Amino acid sequence: MIQPQSLIKGRYRVGRRLGDGGMAIVYLGHDLLLGRDVAIKTLRPQFAVDPAFRTRFEREARAAAALSHPNIIDVYDVGEENGSAYIVMELIRGQTLKEIIAADAPFHPDDVAALLGQIGGALDYAHAIGYVHRDVKPGNILVDELGRARVVDFGIAKGLADADLTEQGTGLGTVGYLSPEQAAGLMATPASDIYSAGVVAFEMLTGELPFSAETPVGVAMRHVNDPAPPPSRIAPLLPRQVDTVVLRALDKDPTRRWPSVVAFSQALRGWRDMAPIPPRTVVPPPNPAPRGSLAPTIVVVILVVGALAALLWSGFRGLPSTENVSPPTVLVPRAPVITGGVAEDDPPAVEVAPTIALQETPSPIPTQTPTAAPVLIPPETDNSQPPPTIAPVAAGAVIVPELQGMTIAQANRALSERGLRIVPIQPVFSESVPMNGIAAQDPPAGTSASSGATISVSLSRGRSPFPDDGQP
Repeated sequence: MIQPQSLIKGRYRVGRRLGDGGMAIVYLGHDLLLGRDVAIKTLRPQFAVDPAFRTRFEREARAAAALSHPNIIDVYDVGEENGSAYIVMELIRGQTLKEIIAADAPFHPDDVAALLGQIGGALDYAHAIGYVHRDVKPGNILVDELGRARVVDFGIAKGLADADLTEQGTGLGTVGYLSPEQAAGLMATPASDIYSAGVVAFEMLTGELPFSAETPVGVAMRHVNDPAPPPSRIAPLLPRQVDTVVLRALDKDPTRRWPSVVAFSQALRGWRDMAPIPPRTVVPPPNPAPRGSLAPTIVVVILVVGALAALLWSGFRGLPSTENVSPPTVLVPRAPVITGGVAEDDPPAVEVAPTIALQETPSPIPTQTPTAAPVLIPPETDNSQPPPTIAPVAAGAVIVPELQGMTIAQANRALSERGLRIVPIQPVFSESVPMNGIAAQDPPAGTSASSGATISVSLSRGRSPFPDDGQP
């Protein structure tokens, strides 16, 4: 049995316990040969004698050892010591995405896109060489101190050619993130991981899961039968373009989802370039009415509904589609926590009998993948040029001043002088504005606002330790 202070293979000294997963324990270890700290994952004693769990554990070791990617945790060694199977792996100092979501959600779409780009690279790589993770969830994503994400726990990852592991009813996975086909007991494919990544994105954007029920089986049935709600139903400030991208990932039909997680992240990164989906009001044709009875009433109802639809559509078109989103925050662990490749204890995995019928629902998502939004860099000011002409301001309106770099007190004073009010929203990281200075404002400086309007501002949290090099 492996326990603290024991020595494995005369090389790995076992230290304190770092964490517990559903079937395994992770210890801090030290590689005496190479002089580095490692994470040592071993089966719990009650599972070590179970052939099924040993098979799953060994499959995780094989899968992880076969996957070499910057966003997949590295496996250094595998073996057995005193009847206990173990995996020696890279030690990650950071937090799980689950902990980060619990502390800081909801997140800005740009931050979600950056995180998806990292885990998408890992999952797409695994798919390309024939592996499906089957349990993508925040508890299986580690974010280190520098903001680099790692996908862990390939314990139920399955090779697409492993026919002996695809029997009916083996749709393992954590129920809140389970794809409809897994919930129905069907074979998981790369599209299943894309769906689960869509659930992760939904939770990051809203702080909630798309489906809930009193029992795990109830949640699984909702994944199968119920259309996913748009994220903006929970987080009203999210633009409908983001709904479009996320709902395509959550389509019941695997063939209608994004072709890859990277494509999903790129689409979310380019949400500003997408036209919002207008609300559609469908009025069913009235049933024929007898002469002289309800016909006039039906005509009046149709006219009223049509007028309301036109009014709502004109109001919707007048709303800004890209400016009412809270500025981005950044995914970083709040406090360093040493952890290894261990999945947290989420709601138990469920096996749902394949008697649940899949219901095909039409996707509201356009098939065209949007392109990433260009970054516009303002030109340097040329003092030799005359100042730009300011457009006339409507009566009762004022020009919004530039607030970036001010303290909250300075900004409040500047706005009060113009009859405007200040509303602080979620702080953001900034490469140029010092901590506690105003890093972003909405609406921007130079635009007009009516007297008494509110101006949203985000204070700077300093420089970001979460890298985003613009790559998917």
